[in-house]
Amino acid sequence: MSILLVDDEEDLRRLLCRALRQDGYRVFEAGSGEDALTVAARHGKELRLLVTDLRMPGMNGRELAERLTREWPHVPVLYISGFSEVAPEPNAPFLKKPFRLDALKREIKKLLEPGARPKPVDSVKKDSGAARKHGS
Repeated sequence: MSILLVDDEEDLRRLLCRALRQDGYRVFEAGSGEDALTVAARHGKELRLLVTDLRMPGMNGRELAERLTREWPHVPVLYISGFSEVAPEPNAPFLKKPFRLDALKREIKKLLEPGARPKPVDSVKKDSGAARKHGS
C-alpha cells in the first residue's frame, strides 16, 4: 500500500516515513504541497492514502487535499497539525501533533480497510486565506 506523507517539518516527516516503511508501507514523501502534487503526478494511481500537515508554507494541506482528490478521488486524506485544535472539517480524519506512532498507525489502518471510502470534495471556500474542503 502506498502512502503520500506531506509535512514541511523534515525531521518529523522522515521519522514518520521510516516508521511506516518498517510496517511495510510504500511511502512517498514531500515537504510542500507543490512537491506533493509532483509526486502524485508520477504515482497517483498507486496512492492509497494522503497524510498531510494542515499548515505549510505555500499550499496548505486543505488545498493540497482538494487538488489531489479532484484528480484521484479514490485517495482518502488524514490531516495532521500541531496548530489546529479541531479537524479541518466535520468528521475529517485528524491527528493533533504531537501524537503517538501507534495512533497514526491505527488511523491509517482504519482508512485503508476494505470498504473505507474517501468523502468526495464538493467545493472549496476561502477561510482565513486557507482553502477549506467540504465532504458530502
